[in-house]
Amino acid sequence: MTKIRVLIVDDHPVVRRGLTSILTNMNDIKVVGEAESSAQALEQTKALRPDVVILDIRMPGSSGLQIIQALKQIHAEVKIVMLTSYDTDEHLFGALSSGAHGFLLKSIAHEELAEAIRRVYRGERQLSPRLVGRVLGEFETYAKEVSRHKAGLTETQLEILRLIADGSTNREIAAQLHWSEITVKRKISEILTQLNVTTRTQAVSEAMKKGLI
Repeated sequence: MTKIRVLIVDDHPVVRRGLTSILTNMNDIKVVGEAESSAQALEQTKALRPDVVILDIRMPGSSGLQIIQALKQIHAEVKIVMLTSYDTDEHLFGALSSGAHGFLLKSIAHEELAEAIRRVYRGERQLSPRLVGRVLGEFETYAKEVSRHKAGLTETQLEILRLIADGSTNREIAAQLHWSEITVKRKISEILTQLNVTTRTQAVSEAMKKGLI
């Protein structure tokens, strides 16, 4: 059986030894090395060519986030899993956008960690369950932005659609946006044209289908 070669990078000896002890008990995983700093991680990756690097975020020297790209330049096929206690959006999305294949919290169960390593080795992406909702929420925001650009609608036009969906009349929209009713009518007419519909109800329905409001 070909074992998955793993390099553990963490500045705490107790954490490294604990992870090594856990993973050594797995028949299909082999810990080939440990590193306590970013510099050592780069050296060990170059020398050992691990399949998977388990990487902490905060370490002496460069942080884990800062060396992800450097690790991949040294060994393009390496899979990187962030294993950390920090679950801020900055760390999560920073790691994923830098090319990490997984982002796991240190509270993860032993078997779940081993399975995550196997999945990442196969090319899958892995997140701790409580972080999935955050990533999906970010994707939803991005998808709405893409739809808005495709529809050619401005943020002001979306606000008008939201007010229409809430049941506001042209007069109420004019009062809220400090416009004249004539301006509101013109703006709504422009929205209808851009969405290729003929009524306010159809405009709201189309915007909802596209996930714009």
